[in-house]
Amino acid sequence: MIRIGFGIEAEGGSLYFDIIVDVFFFIDIIACFRTAFFNSSGELVVGIPEIRSQYLKGWFGLDFMATFPFDHVGSLIALGDASLLRSTKLLRILRLARLLR
Repeated sequence: MIRIGFGIEAEGGSLYFDIIVDVFFFIDIIACFRTAFFNSSGELVVGIPEIRSQYLKGWFGLDFMATFPFDHVGSLIALGDASLLRSTKLLRILRLARLLR
Protein backbone atom coordinates (compact mmCIF):
# COMPACT_ATOMS: atom_id res chain seq x y z
CA MET A 1 0.00 0.00 0.00
CA ILE A 2 2.81 2.41 0.79
CA ARG A 3 4.32 1.84 -2.66
CA ILE A 4 1.02 2.66 -4.37
CA GLY A 5 0.23 5.62 -2.13
CA PHE A 6 3.59 7.31 -2.69
CA GLY A 7 4.03 6.28 -6.33
CA ILE A 8 7.19 4.26 -5.71
CA GLU A 9 8.00 1.82 -8.51
CA ALA A 10 8.43 -1.85 -7.66
CA GLU A 11 11.94 -3.17 -8.19
CA GLY A 12 13.67 -6.48 -7.62
CA GLY A 13 12.01 -8.65 -5.00
CA SER A 14 9.12 -6.25 -4.60
CA LEU A 15 8.27 -6.56 -8.30
CA TYR A 16 8.33 -10.35 -8.12
CA PHE A 17 6.18 -10.28 -4.99
CA ASP A 18 3.63 -8.07 -6.81
CA ILE A 19 3.55 -10.48 -9.74
CA ILE A 20 3.06 -13.49 -7.46
CA VAL A 21 0.22 -11.74 -5.60
CA ASP A 22 -1.43 -10.88 -8.95
CA VAL A 23 -1.19 -14.52 -10.03
CA PHE A 24 -2.81 -15.72 -6.81
CA PHE A 25 -5.65 -13.23 -7.15
CA PHE A 26 -6.14 -14.34 -10.77
CA ILE A 27 -6.39 -17.94 -9.55
CA ASP A 28 -8.95 -16.74 -7.00
CA ILE A 29 -11.06 -15.24 -9.80
CA ILE A 30 -11.00 -18.58 -11.62
CA ALA A 31 -12.00 -20.38 -8.41
CA CYS A 32 -14.92 -17.99 -7.86
CA PHE A 33 -16.37 -19.10 -11.21
CA ARG A 34 -16.58 -22.62 -9.74
CA THR A 35 -17.70 -21.86 -6.17
CA ALA A 36 -21.26 -22.85 -5.24
CA PHE A 37 -23.51 -20.41 -3.40
CA PHE A 38 -26.83 -20.34 -1.58
CA ASN A 39 -29.64 -18.56 -3.42
CA SER A 40 -32.30 -16.39 -1.77
CA SER A 41 -34.46 -19.42 -0.89
CA GLY A 42 -31.56 -21.16 0.87
CA GLU A 43 -30.86 -23.76 -1.83
CA LEU A 44 -27.29 -24.61 -2.76
CA VAL A 45 -26.63 -23.66 -6.39
CA VAL A 46 -23.94 -25.81 -8.01
CA GLY A 47 -24.66 -25.27 -11.71
CA ILE A 48 -21.76 -23.60 -13.53
CA PRO A 49 -23.94 -21.25 -15.66
CA GLU A 50 -25.79 -20.00 -12.57
CA ILE A 51 -22.55 -19.56 -10.59
CA ARG A 52 -20.95 -17.70 -13.49
CA SER A 53 -23.96 -15.40 -13.85
CA GLN A 54 -24.08 -14.66 -10.14
CA TYR A 55 -20.34 -13.89 -9.94
CA LEU A 56 -20.37 -11.69 -13.05
CA LYS A 57 -23.28 -9.67 -11.62
CA GLY A 58 -21.64 -9.43 -8.21
CA TRP A 59 -17.99 -9.25 -7.24
CA PHE A 60 -16.30 -9.90 -10.61
CA GLY A 61 -15.93 -6.23 -11.57
CA LEU A 62 -14.22 -5.31 -8.32
CA ASP A 63 -12.04 -8.43 -8.36
CA PHE A 64 -10.95 -7.72 -11.94
CA MET A 65 -10.12 -4.07 -11.21
CA ALA A 66 -8.08 -5.07 -8.16
CA THR A 67 -6.25 -7.90 -9.93
CA PHE A 68 -5.53 -6.69 -13.45
CA PRO A 69 -1.98 -5.25 -13.59
CA PHE A 70 -2.86 -1.95 -15.28
CA ASP A 71 0.53 -0.42 -14.51
CA HIS A 72 2.49 -3.30 -16.08
CA VAL A 73 0.28 -3.45 -19.17
CA GLY A 74 0.39 0.32 -19.51
CA SER A 75 4.18 0.23 -19.42
CA LEU A 76 4.20 -2.34 -22.20
CA ILE A 77 1.81 -0.26 -24.30
CA ALA A 78 3.97 2.84 -23.86
CA LEU A 79 6.97 0.79 -25.08
CA GLY A 80 8.75 1.04 -21.78
CA ASP A 81 8.20 4.79 -21.31
CA ALA A 82 6.47 4.47 -17.95
CA SER A 83 7.02 8.16 -17.17
CA LEU A 84 4.46 8.97 -19.87
CA LEU A 85 1.84 6.88 -18.13
CA ARG A 86 2.82 7.89 -14.61
CA SER A 87 1.93 11.48 -15.39
CA THR A 88 -1.68 10.66 -16.18
CA LYS A 89 -4.29 10.82 -13.46
CA LEU A 90 -6.14 7.84 -14.89
CA LEU A 91 -3.29 5.46 -14.13
CA ARG A 92 -3.12 6.71 -10.56
CA ILE A 93 -6.82 6.08 -10.12
CA LEU A 94 -6.47 2.59 -11.54
CA ARG A 95 -3.56 1.90 -9.19
CA LEU A 96 -5.77 2.81 -6.24
CA ALA A 97 -8.05 -0.07 -7.23
CA ARG A 98 -5.29 -2.35 -6.00
CA LEU A 99 -5.87 -1.02 -2.48
CA LEU A 100 -9.30 -2.62 -2.52
CA ARG A 101 -7.70 -6.04 -2.16
